[in-house]
Amino acid sequence: MNPRLYVDLTVHIEAGPTIESATATPAIGHPPLDVTFDAVVTAGAVPITDVWWEFGDGSEVVHSAAAQHTYADLGTYTATFHAVDENSVEVSQDIVIQVKWLPTLELTPDSFDEVVQLGEERQTVLHVANSGAAPLNFSFTTGPSFAESPEWLSFAAADHAKGDGMPEPRGYAGAGAGGPDEFGYIWMDSNQTHGPEFDWTEIRDVGTRLSMTDESLVSVGLPFAFPFYGTTYNNVMVCSNGYLTFQAGRSEWINAPIPDTAAPNALIALFWDDINPATAGSVYYYHDAENNQFIVEFEGVPLWGSTDTYTFQAVLKPNGDIIVQYLDMAGDVTGATVGIENGDGTDGLQVVYNAAYVEDGLAVAFSPVGRLLAVNPSSGRLLPGNGQDVVVTVGQPEAAAGRYNLNIYAAADDPFRPFATIPVAIKVNAPPSVAITAPVGGAELHGMTEILYTASDSDDAAEDLLIDIAWTRDGVEWNVLAEAAANTGSLMWNTIEVGEGGDCFLLRATAHDPSGASTQFITDAFTIVNLPPEAAFSYSRSGSTVVDEITFTDESTDDGTIVAWHWSFGDGSESTEQNPVHRYAVRGDYTVTLKVVDNG
Repeated sequence: MNPRLYVDLTVHIEAGPTIESATATPAIGHPPLDVTFDAVVTAGAVPITDVWWEFGDGSEVVHSAAAQHTYADLGTYTATFHAVDENSVEVSQDIVIQVKWLPTLELTPDSFDEVVQLGEERQTVLHVANSGAAPLNFSFTTGPSFAESPEWLSFAAADHAKGDGMPEPRGYAGAGAGGPDEFGYIWMDSNQTHGPEFDWTEIRDVGTRLSMTDESLVSVGLPFAFPFYGTTYNNVMVCSNGYLTFQAGRSEWINAPIPDTAAPNALIALFWDDINPATAGSVYYYHDAENNQFIVEFEGVPLWGSTDTYTFQAVLKPNGDIIVQYLDMAGDVTGATVGIENGDGTDGLQVVYNAAYVEDGLAVAFSPVGRLLAVNPSSGRLLPGNGQDVVVTVGQPEAAAGRYNLNIYAAADDPFRPFATIPVAIKVNAPPSVAITAPVGGAELHGMTEILYTASDSDDAAEDLLIDIAWTRDGVEWNVLAEAAANTGSLMWNTIEVGEGGDCFLLRATAHDPSGASTQFITDAFTIVNLPPEAAFSYSRSGSTVVDEITFTDESTDDGTIVAWHWSFGDGSESTEQNPVHRYAVRGDYTVTLKVVDNG
C-alpha cells in the first residue's frame, strides 16, 4: 500500500490595495499643530472596504482618506494610514509628526548691490535673526559642496562596479553663479547678466582626434603655459569620462562632488560622468591660434550602457580663464559633476553635482578674479528673539575690474527654511581714463584756443562721464574753466582772460564716472601771450569858440576786448565813457590822457 495521498492544489494570489501616497502637512511645527492628512489608495483585485487614519497620540481614528487633526502637546508621533479590502488584505503607511518649538531664520537684506573701487575692499552688513521659539544654528558659505554630506560619504565608502545599479546620491545645482573659492575663482553662466556668451567653436574638422576607450587618460601638450590654482602647467590629461586634470593617475568613472580630496584633483570637470567614447563619438583637441585659446571637445559621446549622446567642450585661455560649453546634451544630465578643483582637493567650485542644470546652448565661465566676497563670522547660534550682524566684505586689492553676480548661501536648522540664497551683485569699478591732446607742453597760446581731450571708461559709457577742466600759472591755485561738463571732447578757452601772460601755464582735466572714481591728467607747461592794449583816440569839435563841445572818439586796439576807459581832460575833469563829450570853460592848452583796460 501507498500511504501517501496526492492532491492538486491551486493557489490564487490576488493583489491587495496599493497606497499611492500619504501626506501630512505640516509634519513639523509648534503646538498646537494643525495637520492636514491626505492619502490616495487604489484597489487591487477586490474593492476596498475601509480606510482610516491613526494619529499616534491616543485619539480616535478617522475613517477617511482625508482628515484634520490637532496635536496639542510636544512630542514625536507616528501617524498611520490604513486600507483594507474585501479579502481582509490590509496595507499601511507611517508618517512621523514632530511637535516641537522651532527656530525661524530671517535674513536682511535679501540681496546686495555693491560698488567697490579697483584695488580696494569695503564692508557691509547682513543681519541674521531668529524670530522663532528655539535656538537657531546657522552657517554661511559662498560655494556650497556636498563632499562632506552623509549621503556622499556613504556612497563613496562602498565598492562599485559598472552596472551594479546602486543609485548615486542626489546633489545640488548652483544658482547660475558662485564663488569665490579660497583661491579666488568665481563662476558664472550665460543665463546671467554679465555672464559669458555661448560661442561654440567647432573643431571636429580641424582638431586632433584622440584614441580613447571606455576608461582612458591621455596627456596632451598645451600651446601656452596655463595657470591653474597658482601652478603653471604645460600639459593636460584628457579623460574619457568628461574631465581634464593636470595630474597623472587613472580614469575615474564615478563622479564626485567638489571639492573632494580623493583623485582626480587639479580638475576641470566639463561633464564628469561614466562616459564611453569607445562605443560612439570622438574626443578632439585644437589650438585656436587666431583667438589664442585651447579647445577640447567631446563630440557625440554616450554614457556607459546608453545610446544617448552628448557634445560639449572646454576652452582654456592663457590668462587662466576657462569656459565650458554645451552644444547638444540629448540624454540624462542629472548624474554629472561640473566644476573646478585645486591640486589637493581642498578648494574648488562646484557648479552642479547630480542634479538638473546643464542644457543645450549653455556656457559656464571660471575666472581667477580674487577673493571678491567673504562672510565673517561664517557660522553662529542665536537664541529665540536674538539677532546678529554678519560682516560681508566685497572686493580685494588684487581683484580684477568687472561686474560679478555672486551668492551667499545660508544654511540653518529652520525646517521651513533650511537653505537660503542671497544674491550679491558686485561692480569692481575701474577708474576712467582722460588725456588732454591739445594744447601740448611747449605750445604758445594767444586768444581763443580749443582744448581737446579724450575720456573713456572700461565699464561705463563715454557719455556717462563728467569732466572738470582748470588752469593754473603756479601749480597751486587752480582756476575752473568747466565743472561737471558733458564729455564732448572739446572746450573753447579765451586765454586773454588769464591776465598777464607767462611760460608756466598748466591745464588739468578730471574725468568722473557714475560710480565715484575719477582720474586726472595735467599737461606739461605751455606759454600764454597776452599783449597789453594800446590806447589811441581822435577828437573833433563843433565850433571854434571856448564854449564849443569836443567829441573824443576811442580808437584803442587790443588782442582781446577793452572793457574800461579812463579819460583825463587836463582841466581836472575825468570820464569813464568810451566816447565822451567835453566842454572846456577857459581858453588854454590842455593835455588829454586816455587809459584803457582789457579783459585780461
